[in-house]
Amino acid sequence: MRDQKSQGSIEGGRFKVQDAGWRMQELGSAGGLSAKCWRRISGIRLWFAQLVVFIIHGMGVTMEILWFCVVAFMLAMYTILDGFDLGAGMLYLYVARTEEERRTVLNAIGPVWDGNEVWLLAAGGTLYFAFPLLYASSFSGFYLPLVIVLWLLMLRGLGIELRHHVDHPLWKAFWDTTFCVGSSLLAIFLGAALGNVVRGVPLNADGYFFA
Repeated sequence: MRDQKSQGSIEGGRFKVQDAGWRMQELGSAGGLSAKCWRRISGIRLWFAQLVVFIIHGMGVTMEILWFCVVAFMLAMYTILDGFDLGAGMLYLYVARTEEERRTVLNAIGPVWDGNEVWLLAAGGTLYFAFPLLYASSFSGFYLPLVIVLWLLMLRGLGIELRHHVDHPLWKAFWDTTFCVGSSLLAIFLGAALGNVVRGVPLNADGYFFA
């Protein structure tokens, strides 16, 4: 079997596809899907890619604007989705007094709390390769707060997961307090970081943070 590869090139905002991927057909046959079905899926993917390129070229959108919109969307989704989890954690000790009420609060955020944090990780990863200077300046200027945020994220996750491992009132009270305090401090640190960004961060000519 000769080696074939799926190659795509963009010329004038349009895709030219050569040698449709035989690898996808083999995977589809092994997984129970027919080669025709996989060809149809490949066609939909290529059509969507052509549509995206057409829109970008038609609107005159540069890569900087495109990636800025992507990062802004990720941060907005994290704020909306994980804000619900943070609010539940901040009010956890006040609205849930009995064990049944606390299980209700945890069950409300249980299926989604870890998935919502992926938006923050995705935004950080996008900053790394799309805006490396901004990424470097942010971590140089907010290094300590960002490290504290990482620890608070871990403590909040530990508070949710470990409270069920030992059936003892003291053990559960400790991790309940950790979950509540971690969520409250996390909201405070993220709010302080956003406030400093809106107010303005002092950077020198090389893009380094200075006090």
